[in-house]
Amino acid sequence: MRSLEAKGYLELSRGRSRSITLHRRANGRRFSGDTVWAPVVGQNAPPESSAIAEAIELARSMLGKREDVYALKIRGQSMSDALVRDGDVVILARTSAVANGELAAIRVIGKDGHKNLTLKYFYRENGHVRLQPAHPDMPPLFYKPEHVVVHGRVVLVIRQAG
Repeated sequence: MRSLEAKGYLELSRGRSRSITLHRRANGRRFSGDTVWAPVVGQNAPPESSAIAEAIELARSMLGKREDVYALKIRGQSMSDALVRDGDVVILARTSAVANGELAAIRVIGKDGHKNLTLKYFYRENGHVRLQPAHPDMPPLFYKPEHVVVHGRVVLVIRQAG
């Protein structure tokens, strides 16, 4: 019990027998209704993966009415002119459809069959999908629609200091 208390899962009331206050569920989520739990996924793991080892607790007021969200840690500088930099965390609303020009997490299948999750501006045009980086030195990426799967729309960016 003391170990669980030290980890923040519960609180033992001193001087009172069998008095326990629970703070977190077995999966680590808080009991508070004022927060939303956003699992953190890697760029090589699908956002629907059940092997989530980390999560971010966010104030519900930051997300409006969105409940089904996840977090993605950003690697690279392709979105630097959109103020999303290496090490930042983006919070995404799960969706399979976005409008042209929206910043989205997209799983792409490369010519070698390798799948990668990327964050880019999304455009459907002329029978293909254009994924546009927000870095002046990086060219757009073009894919056949069947090689692109939208996994979420950016709703919040958490900047890392530095």
